[in-house]
Amino acid sequence: MMSPTRRNVSIAVAILALCVAAGFGVRGCRSSQKPTKGRIAAESPPIAPQQTSVDSTRPGQIYFHREFGLAKVIPGEGLIRRLPDPAESDRPSYQLQSDRLSPDATRIAFGKAVIREVDGLFGAFPPDAIYVRRLDNSDPAELLIKIEGSEIHNFVWLPDGTHLAVVSWDKEHGHRNCIVDAATKKVEEARLPRYNTGGGEYAMSIAAWSPDGEWILASDDGWLYRVRMEHKGGLWSWAGRGLFTADRQSILWSASAFSPDGQRAAYVVIEKDISMSLQIADVSGGDRRTIVPAGAFTDLYPAWSPDGRRIAFSGARLDATGQRVGQSGIYTVVVDPQAGEPSPVLEEVHPPPVFRLRLLEWR
Repeated sequence: MMSPTRRNVSIAVAILALCVAAGFGVRGCRSSQKPTKGRIAAESPPIAPQQTSVDSTRPGQIYFHREFGLAKVIPGEGLIRRLPDPAESDRPSYQLQSDRLSPDATRIAFGKAVIREVDGLFGAFPPDAIYVRRLDNSDPAELLIKIEGSEIHNFVWLPDGTHLAVVSWDKEHGHRNCIVDAATKKVEEARLPRYNTGGGEYAMSIAAWSPDGEWILASDDGWLYRVRMEHKGGLWSWAGRGLFTADRQSILWSASAFSPDGQRAAYVVIEKDISMSLQIADVSGGDRRTIVPAGAFTDLYPAWSPDGRRIAFSGARLDATGQRVGQSGIYTVVVDPQAGEPSPVLEEVHPPPVFRLRLLEWR
């Protein structure tokens, strides 16, 4: 039986995959659609086609997708630096929401939606393979791992950039976790705590990896746990755990992120229909706060600033009825002492069904 959390993740991934698979182009930056009443959509900052070696190493850059195009911007400076587009061969069914930037910001891992027929209709489903490409050119990506007959629901780089943790799902086993060597492509099993739901026993799923490499956030049926990981004898296994979230929630666990010091983590909760909130909590089980309340956004994805004082997130705005208004952006919000109104880094107006902007990382 599918857990509620797994269903929510699959639905969210499939919906976004449909948007990407539809092919909305590469370079479109604005739409002629009028801004939402009561708000003025910010003009897109100017685009610089090339970057210098000094630009590429400056700290505090937000990496993001605008449709298929990959770019970065330093908040407050307003100049977008475009990065090379994916190879033409990698664009069909490319899933922007699955992208993961390597810790050194030189590579990007991504999946491609699996297109298959269901009841006479073609639909986009989570990927069964992960590819890795370089950010400094448009060479075709290299296949890292393919898991036949499975859906890949999450993957994250380990802090040193040498491996990726991969979470797959199939009807027989539920979620399974493995660690892939990015250089050799060797795959090792990752054993996580198990839990019971719906009459079956399933493994927790890796949601995020801590900066020191010792801890992960792991999800079960509506909860997040902090789990210590060890690597011995070619096997990754858990060596201790503690409850991270205080209540059972519909968590979009693939959108979780540790703070740079590893003391806090941000995570996204699906509140009602497609409305989402962004929350943070101390890993020690202390302070828990809502940074972005439910009702204003969907498609939330967070990233911490390098100094841990702010969080950036991408999201699509909702109206009072919970419907998409056709306005999305990348925003920052101060974490301490108290979260305030999100400040837009980039906002754009577009047809409501379009998935336009997606945050990657703040480095």
